[in-house]
Amino acid sequence: MRILAIDYGTRRVGLAVSDPTGTLASPLETLVNTGHRKLIDDIATIVSEVGAERVLIGVPARADESFGETARRVLSFARKLAMRLTVPVTSIDEAFTTAEALDRLAQTPGKRARTVLEQRKIVDQVAAALLLEEYLADLPAIPSPLPDPGPAKGEAEGMASRRSSQAGPA
Repeated sequence: MRILAIDYGTRRVGLAVSDPTGTLASPLETLVNTGHRKLIDDIATIVSEVGAERVLIGVPARADESFGETARRVLSFARKLAMRLTVPVTSIDEAFTTAEALDRLAQTPGKRARTVLEQRKIVDQVAAALLLEEYLADLPAIPSPLPDPGPAKGEAEGMASRRSSQAGPA
């Protein structure tokens, strides 16, 4: 199963895609976020072009698994995207993926960008690939719908969590 992963940001959106067997994750591209309508159109085109059967979007949950304002914005976008696509949209906790992406890039020879903007684009793609790697590693335990953020301090029910993925299947 080919999966498209999204690391959503207010300025840039990193994308990664799995191979057709759903085994490997590869950075794909970075889109400029100029608004939900264009972004959703662009992602819908990419889903079709790569033949994705599922879209995965990172949602930044807090340590107590509640949602802050950023998570609410991501979930708002994810719901609009899900209404447009014909494939399922699934969420995963994206805590620390950007920091992990920066660490991974620092340890990877030959992945140096010439400009700060190029570096940011690469980081967004690698962050999406990290989300996808985690999802693929735990695939049997993860199939969950987009969670309902509830009130401001609502629980993040149904969201795959990095913390729970280390504890093994539920």
